[in-house]
Amino acid sequence: MKIIRSLLLLPIAACLLLLPMGCAKDEPPYRAPRIIPAPPLPPLPPPPIQQLPLRVWAGNNLHIAYPADSVQLRAYASGDHGPLTTQWTKIIGPASYQISQPDSLETKVTRLEVGEYLFGITANSTDRQTHSDTVSVFVIKPGATETVFKELGWECPMGCGLVVYNIYSFIPAGKPIKVWVRLAGEVVWTAVKHGNQWTVQDRFSYYLDEETIQIYADNEVGYADLKIEY
Repeated sequence: MKIIRSLLLLPIAACLLLLPMGCAKDEPPYRAPRIIPAPPLPPLPPPPIQQLPLRVWAGNNLHIAYPADSVQLRAYASGDHGPLTTQWTKIIGPASYQISQPDSLETKVTRLEVGEYLFGITANSTDRQTHSDTVSVFVIKPGATETVFKELGWECPMGCGLVVYNIYSFIPAGKPIKVWVRLAGEVVWTAVKHGNQWTVQDRFSYYLDEETIQIYADNEVGYADLKIEY
């Protein structure tokens, strides 16, 4: 009987000895751990809008021929700043004048006298910005032999030019003319040839088209005075 029991215990002992080699109960197949994706990030806020600073421009200098005594002032404002508060004032000039709508970007000024006026406009926005600009108004009484226009601005889209409209309200119509230009900061007048007589050595040329005179140059900036002799 002892022998039989010993024989029965042999398989059990063998399995115990061979357990690391595979006699143990089979393990379940390997399963990868479940990965839970992270929640999506919230969208980035839009970049802040760069608001343009408030700017107001009073326009180009104006010239009128006496006895005309009124002029239209037009200012322009930049940027989106909501309703603006604007105010026109006279800075220097003869005593006689009247601003019809001083709190508007566009207004008419009447009762002007011969001389030089300087008007200023100030704009204030609801976001507490302010900006100012000025414009000169020249009321010219034509002379017996010449007329002088001061501080005309060069306009340069393609080349540069000085322009005077309604020229025959300043000079006699039908008379031969001589044209001169004096740049800002200079004291000497430079003769201007008609475009038909212009050569590459000449700095300026002029054209007279109906009631407009235009003076051309290659590259000028700022202001210049214009003299027309007749």
